Amino acid sequence: MKTIIAKILELKSCIEPILYVFCSNWNKNARFLRFLLLFLHRVRKRRTSYKEFIQKR
Repeated sequence: MKTIIAKILELKSCIEPILYVFCSNWNKNARFLRFLLLFLHRVRKRRTSYKEFIQKR
């Protein structure tokens, strides 16, 4: 149970800055949607961590 909560908090801390940037740059929101979709797709596919994903970009 603790690991699930930790994962949720980890995801929250990853998503919050993305959402902040997304909300503050409406003209770039299409790019961020694509980025988020790609990110979510890769996480589902390979279950890579956020840090690993950023390093690969």
